[in-house]
Amino acid sequence: SLQDSVGSVVERVREYLGIPVEVQVEWRDDERAFKEWRAAVESVGVFVFKRSFDQDNVSGFCVHDDEFPVIMINNSTSFTRQSFTLFHELGHLLYHVSGITTEDTNYAESLQGSDRAIEVACNRFAAEFLVPHTTFPWHLFQGRFDVRSTVSDVARRYSVSREVVLRRLVDEDIIDRQTYRNYAEEWNRDFRRPEAKSSGGNYYLTQLSYLGDAFLRLAFTNYHTGRVTLPELADHLRIKARNIGALEEYFQRRG
Repeated sequence: SLQDSVGSVVERVREYLGIPVEVQVEWRDDERAFKEWRAAVESVGVFVFKRSFDQDNVSGFCVHDDEFPVIMINNSTSFTRQSFTLFHELGHLLYHVSGITTEDTNYAESLQGSDRAIEVACNRFAAEFLVPHTTFPWHLFQGRFDVRSTVSDVARRYSVSREVVLRRLVDEDIIDRQTYRNYAEEWNRDFRRPEAKSSGGNYYLTQLSYLGDAFLRLAFTNYHTGRVTLPELADHLRIKARNIGALEEYFQRRG
């Protein structure tokens, strides 16, 4: 609930997912970090899908359901943005509400009442989860420091966006909100992946990325045990029936 401290919620979720900060900082790669986080979240029953959205300002959304909670992420955004969106939406699911993540850094301020409280809590949850207060290198931000270079160094260490680090600083009143807005608006331009909407690429690998391991495993298991037919499977996967065999081969080859 909103009465729980964000720090205590993060500690419980970190323990539940089984990935300590010591493991996270060893990844040192934005794409790998997102894939590891996605696998961890899917392993506990949340289905994480991806698509390239037509709405460039939307980073993702979630649909709350007690049995089949769903998170959808905009594949056109950077991997660091995808990681933040993943945990922002997970925050919504923990608070038992559906939600949406936008690139507008002032979005929460436009809301009122419980909607605003939950949006603020989800932002804090995602930032605290990805860069926990207890391991944050606060000593680097004492006295005079270069915001641009220091924030960038810390962001690389945790495989997160620079805005996540900025959130840590503004929450602790190390920088003021206007400074946060100025840098966040500038760095928001980095959230787009120029190659994400380019033509070409491997169709089957793209579908594997879009659908996620958890859903594909469930779908193929139900197909091979006779619970769904081939046309039904194609409908669930949103691909042509003739492409099912090749998709499964790619899925098995990936392990």
